[in-house]
Amino acid sequence: MSRVALALGVHGLTASGAVVGVAALLAIGAQDFSLAALLMLVALFIDSVDGTLARAARVKEVLPRFDGRRLDDMVDYLNYVIVPCVFLVAGGLLPHWWAAAPPIPASAYGFSQVDAKTEDDFFLGFPSYWNVIAIYAWLLEVLDGYQHRKYAALKREMFGGLSHTVLELGAGDGANFRYLAPGTRVIAIEPNVHMHRWLRARAARHPFRVLDWAGEAPDHPQLLAVPETHYLKCAVLQAI
Repeated sequence: MSRVALALGVHGLTASGAVVGVAALLAIGAQDFSLAALLMLVALFIDSVDGTLARAARVKEVLPRFDGRRLDDMVDYLNYVIVPCVFLVAGGLLPHWWAAAPPIPASAYGFSQVDAKTEDDFFLGFPSYWNVIAIYAWLLEVLDGYQHRKYAALKREMFGGLSHTVLELGAGDGANFRYLAPGTRVIAIEPNVHMHRWLRARAARHPFRVLDWAGEAPDHPQLLAVPETHYLKCAVLQAI
C-alpha cells in the first residue's frame, strides 16, 4: 500500500467519526438511547486511535496540504459537544433544555484556541468531553431501572408493611416511593436543592398526592450566591 493511500485511509477513519456522530443523532431521534450511547463510544474509540495512526503514517509529510487536525477538531466538536448535548436533552437528563446551551459556545471557544491541544493532540485545561458526562448520566438512569427489576419484590416486601406514616431522611430523588403501599403517607426530607426537581417528578410519576411542600423557616438566612441555603425541608406525600 502506498504512503498516500495509507495517509488517506487514516483521514478517512477520522472522517468516519462524523458518520458515526450523525448515526448517533438519528438513534437519539428514534429514542434508541442504548444504540446512541454505543455509537458515542465507537466515536470515542475512533478518536483515541486515529491520532496514533496519523503519526505512524506521517500524514503531515505525505499530505502536507490536508489539515488532519482541523478535520479532527470538526469531528470532535460534533461527537464531544453536539451529540451529547442533544442526548442529554432528549433523554430527559437535564432539568431544562437550556441547561445544554452553555457547553456549546463554551466548547466552540475552547476548540478555537490555537493552543487548545498539545503537539501530541491532548487537550490543555478542561477538555470538552461532554459525551463522557452524557453516558455516565444515562448509565445512572439505566442502573436505576436494573436495580428496580432486581430488587423490586424484596423492597415491596420490606416497605409494604411499614406504618401509615413513613419518615425518610435524605429522600434523594424518591427512588423508594414506588415501593410504598397505597395510602401510605411519607415525610421526605431532602436538603439538597439539586434533587428537588427529580423528587417532584418521581412523586408525580408513581403517583403520590402532594399534601405539602415545606421549605425553610421564614427567618432562615438565604444567600443568592449559595442556592443550598434555600432548601426543601420536607415533602409530605401520600401514595395513591
